[in-house]
This record gives sequence, structure tokens and C-alpha cells, in this order.
Amino acid sequence: MTTVVGIDIGWCSGRIERMEYFWEFSEWLGWRMRPYLSQISMALVAALLFIYGSTVNAAIKTRIQGQFLIIRVLIFVAVCAFGYGAATVFIAMLLARLLNALDVCYLFRSFCAFCLGWDCWRNTGSRYSRTASLHSTGRLPL
Repeated sequence: MTTVVGIDIGWCSGRIERMEYFWEFSEWLGWRMRPYLSQISMALVAALLFIYGSTVNAAIKTRIQGQFLIIRVLIFVAVCAFGYGAATVFIAMLLARLLNALDVCYLFRSFCAFCLGWDCWRNTGSRYSRTASLHSTGRLPL
């Protein structure tokens, strides 16, 4: 019988041991991730720019809609060639510094929390609204 402060915790000792293995494993992965933080941050920034690049391009297109064709082309080329490149380099550098400031035991856990949180945020409007419309109409949405 395992007791902590006089309370029997024998029923959850296996769970506690598994959680300790998870914390040790995440710390081990954090040590393995540490030398590659600049590449990881560059990949994250490049993926985000790839995903949201069309939104940025659409916003720029609406801002320069009344300009001459040559001006619009030059602005588009400047934004795509220099703007995205500079944003990738500088944001990746800042993200690498931020990740490097984290303790190694929190590095892998924060990366997992970021990925899961971003996935939940991206899918909130689509996945759950389809389920709600299925229950309200009784048929699958198109």
C-alpha cells in the first residue's frame, strides 16, 4: 500500500509512474531539440507564412488596387521577394531566441502545446460547426 501524508494512493501509483516517464521523455526530447532550435523556428515561420501568405497577398492587393499596373507589380515583387524573406529571417531569429530562453524540460511540452492549440484554434469554426449543422438539419453539410 502506497501512502502520501496518510492517504492511500495505491490506485493511482501506476498513473504517476507513467507521468514521470512522460516528463523524463519530454526532457530527453528537449535536450535533443536544443541544437536544432534555429531550424525548428525557421520551419515554423515558413509554414505559417505559407499558410497565411494568400491572406497577406489579398490584403495588399486590396490596398494597392487603384494604382497603375507597373506599380502593383513592383510592390508585389518587393513584398514577395524581400518582405517575406526578411520576415522569415527576423521572426525565425526572434522565435529561436524565445525558444532558447525556455528551460529544456519545457521545450518539447511548449512545442506540443503550440501545435495542439493552433490546431484547435484553426478547426474550431469548421469541425464543430459541421457537427452542429448535422444535428440541427439531420443531413450532412456539403
